Amino acid sequence: MSILTLDRPTFALELRTVDATSAGRARHWAGWIREGLVPQDTLDAVLLAASELVTNAYRRTDSQRVLVSVQVLDAAVRLIVHDDAAPVDDWRAPAGGLGEHGRGLILVQALATELDITTDAAGTTVSALISTAA
Repeated sequence: MSILTLDRPTFALELRTVDATSAGRARHWAGWIREGLVPQDTLDAVLLAASELVTNAYRRTDSQRVLVSVQVLDAAVRLIVHDDAAPVDDWRAPAGGLGEHGRGLILVQALATELDITTDAAGTTVSALISTAA
């Protein structure tokens, strides 16, 4: 794990081992955004979205590396999760029925005011803008 600090509070976490613990590690790390810097509901949304997106990278790809970045803006938080592999199955389609998997991206979409997904030879990048407005 390494943390890169840029201007305008932006921090990045590199997960070099992607496994079942990755979502928890990303959620714990993203907690650097404490209440006071952003409202508690925004903090909760960022932590949940980070967990869901890193889980997708673990379960839906053969990625060996995931980069998570968080940038605090004036009225929002930008969360970006990039994995180094193209999806191995249709991870954008929600699961049918009452199964416990397949709804993470729908959840992130509900939390975000903007959601952008890019997939190419370099991997998949999901960018979610989560508003700090109450």
